[in-house]
This record gives sequence, structure tokens and C-alpha cells, in this order.
Amino acid sequence: IREGRACLATNLATFSYFIVQALSIYTIMSISMMTCNVVFGEWVYMLKDIGLGMVMTFYMTRSKALPFLAKVRPTATLLGFRTVCTIGTQVLLNVVFFLGIRELLYAQPWYDRVNPVHDIHIASHMWMLRGDNYDGALTAICCTASLANVAYVNTYGGNFRRNICRNVGINVVYLLSMGLVGVLTLSTPNPLNCIFRVNCDTPNSLACGAIPIVDEVSVGGIGECFLGPQVKPWQNHSRSLVADVWLPSKDSKCLPPSPTLAAIPLDHPLISTGKGFSVTTGCIGPNNCFSVYFKWMLAALLLLQTFLHHFFMKFVLLGPVARFIRTWQHQSGQSTVEGGATSFSTICPPKGGDRSCDLSKDLELGAQKDPKASLHSGFA
Repeated sequence: IREGRACLATNLATFSYFIVQALSIYTIMSISMMTCNVVFGEWVYMLKDIGLGMVMTFYMTRSKALPFLAKVRPTATLLGFRTVCTIGTQVLLNVVFFLGIRELLYAQPWYDRVNPVHDIHIASHMWMLRGDNYDGALTAICCTASLANVAYVNTYGGNFRRNICRNVGINVVYLLSMGLVGVLTLSTPNPLNCIFRVNCDTPNSLACGAIPIVDEVSVGGIGECFLGPQVKPWQNHSRSLVADVWLPSKDSKCLPPSPTLAAIPLDHPLISTGKGFSVTTGCIGPNNCFSVYFKWMLAALLLLQTFLHHFFMKFVLLGPVARFIRTWQHQSGQSTVEGGATSFSTICPPKGGDRSCDLSKDLELGAQKDPKASLHSGFA
């Protein structure tokens, strides 16, 4: 019974993760596509589908059952109130924070909005380069942080699985994922950033092609010129000099024709900056470098989003709020075994006139039988 309940809780956790991923990513990507015709880079897709969608969800299933039975039965309804509440709140947090951070980005004086298809004329087969801009970088960071948080908080043990701290794999993958988000957000241009097309510039975009295996796996973009918004001034000046639309190429070291380069050199404020504003040092050529102020604001908002994900799961679904609802259901006669189960129902029948169910006493008794089980009380 213990294993069955733990398995059911794990199945619902992974089910909720994939539903949240589908709804969150679809909504965020639809907004980016409809407003800017932007997608994030190919390695962000690999991180989302393999790193999070396969590796992290695998470790979501590695939490073992508690050594004793709790007096709460797990919900088994895919569309029950508890499940829908979990999915809806997590999707809402992801989308609302993305929209809020996006508005903060739009308010920056250096932000240069670009439609990579209409403004820079990126061909359809070069879709992986349509994220070489500020919107693509922001979308990649928000999606990665959101999905990592959802996968982790859905692995909280609750009443049926052991403490999440005892699941080493999920903790390692979570720390690596959030560490990567932190590096991409706060660092200056480097080859790692350019793999994910975040805080990247032209020299580092070319340099990341030398990283072993990465270039062999990539279908384009890795080791190529960076097609940031700053390509537009060069492109506009080159219209009378070339027959077709000019795009940066490795053959010419990502530089425009000589007359254009003489008129708008590489260190011109329109090129190695953000819309004429010097956002940070070290960005050379077309780039999507965030300013230092925006980096720290973005990091602070991501931390707030992370806190709210953990708070909702720990203190609402698995904490005092859930216990209050469970007690109210029991006292009103909605959760007895004879009356049928609800999303927060217990399995202890009423004794005499007292219809309450003290779960804490049951957990204390189980902890006395197995001291290791007391870890469960630290994290749900």
C-alpha cells in the first residue's frame, strides 16, 4: 500500500509537470512568436526536452515511499480540484512572471525590438538564429527557470514519499539547472552563453564552435555569426552595395562590405552597444547583452518566482492550507470513507463525536518506529 500510494503521488507529479510544461511553453512561445517572430536557440530546446524533460523527470521518480502509512489518501483524479489547482497556479506563475519581466525589458533604453524575419531577413531554414536578440534570450531564461522549479517542487515528498533531500539526483540536477540560469543571466559574453544564445556577442559566437561535440551536434548557429538587432544599421547601409540582402558571414569575419564598415565601424555606438547605449563592457559586434542593472533585476525576479513556487507547494498544497481544508471537509462530513473521497480527503473514520484527524500524531508514531522517517517533516 505504501509503495502504491507513493507511485500514485509520483505519477500525478510527473503528469502535472508535463501539463505545466506544455501549457507554459506554448503560451510563452506563442506570445514571443506573435509579437516578435522569435524562438529560442536549438540548445535551449535540447535542454528543455532532454535535460529537464528526460533527465530531471527521471529523478522525479526516484523518491522512495515513506516507511509508514499516513492517514491521508492521495488524490487519483487527473482533473480533480487539487491537481487542477496545482497546474493552474504553476502555469499562472510562469506566464505572469514572463510577462512582467518582458515589460521590464521593454522599458530599458537600450532595448532594440527586432523581427528577425522582416527586419533582418533571416531565411526560414535559419530558424535557429531567430533567437539572436533580447526577446529570444529572455524567453530562454524564463522557460528554463520555470520548468526546473516546477519539476523540483512537484517532487516534494508530502505524506507518501520520503524527504526530497534524500533524493540526491533531483537535487543535483536542480542545482545544475538553476546554476546555469544564474550564469546565463549574470555573466558577460562567453562561449557557454553563446551556445544558448543569451548574453552573447559576435566573437564568442564564433568561438563556441570550437567546443568539442557541440558543433557536431548543432544544425546551425553554433560557431556562426551572431545576428543581433545591431545587424540592421549595417544591412540598411549595404542595400546599395550588394544585389541581395546582406547578412554576416564567417567568410568575411562577420563584417559588412568595406564602404559600410568605413561609415559604421565595429566600435560604432550603433553596433557594439544596445541601440546606441553602452550597456556593458566586453560586448563586441552584434549582440544581445543585457545591462548590469537589468541582469540583477532579472535575477531578483527569478528568485521571487522560485520562492513563490516553493511556498505554494510547501505551505498551500502540502502545508497549513491543505490541512485546514482537510479538517473542514472532515468536520462537514465530506471526507469520510463512507461519504467518498475528495482531493484533500483523509481515511481515518470518525471516532465518537470527534471527526478530526490528527495527522501529526500519526507521523510522530511512524517516526518513532523509523527515526529516519522524521526527515520527512522538514520538507513535504
